[in-house]
Amino acid sequence: MAARDYFALVESFEAITADLRDLPATGHTAHAAALQLEATRLLRAFRPEDFEKLMIWHTDRHYRLVHEVSTLDSASFVFLRAVGAAFDAVARKRGRAMAYVADNQVPADRLAGLRAFFAAMGFVVASPELIAVALGEHDGVSEEDALGPRLSYYRSEAVAVASRVFTAALDAGRHVLWVSGAAELDELRHVVRAVEGRPYVGVFRNDAPVEGSEVNVFQSEGAHRPLPF
Repeated sequence: MAARDYFALVESFEAITADLRDLPATGHTAHAAALQLEATRLLRAFRPEDFEKLMIWHTDRHYRLVHEVSTLDSASFVFLRAVGAAFDAVARKRGRAMAYVADNQVPADRLAGLRAFFAAMGFVVASPELIAVALGEHDGVSEEDALGPRLSYYRSEAVAVASRVFTAALDAGRHVLWVSGAAELDELRHVVRAVEGRPYVGVFRNDAPVEGSEVNVFQSEGAHRPLPF
């Protein structure tokens, strides 16, 4: 399981999870502990001046990764919980947390998986679309309708609730992911500005989550930068 660096460890997601699938479930605990120790060792190797860049890569790479993989299963979550716990512990030790804001339309069948993926890594996920689905379920509306014809009906309440979830995560010092294609620019600005003055690294993604795409860093080293929109 030893990797040459943290980047190589994360890029080994498919290989490591494939190996885990070949083991009985009783063997997962020991492998998870070893994986967490290895991730912790590799993360601690980063110099303080380089760690915020690593935080950005870690979060964005996993955001792209969840859009690449075809299956999430128990082996996937063993990896995510172990690596996420290591990342959270080292980031907390260095007094930083991650706020990742994605202005992307995520297909309905990916939303629940995305939430489970990042929750396993220790992130709070704030998504108006997920909240719209929950509001629709309360009204007996299907997920397809809640995210389609009736999204405009739920949009304002869903954005408001998601904003409160996002701010509560910041207040608690948790890593947080905002993901939505439904929020308007003023609402996105409100979300991004909520990070200002907090010990967070802030990233905004508008491009599709594919290899070679870019993100905008709106806060690092305690300094809030001009908004990217």
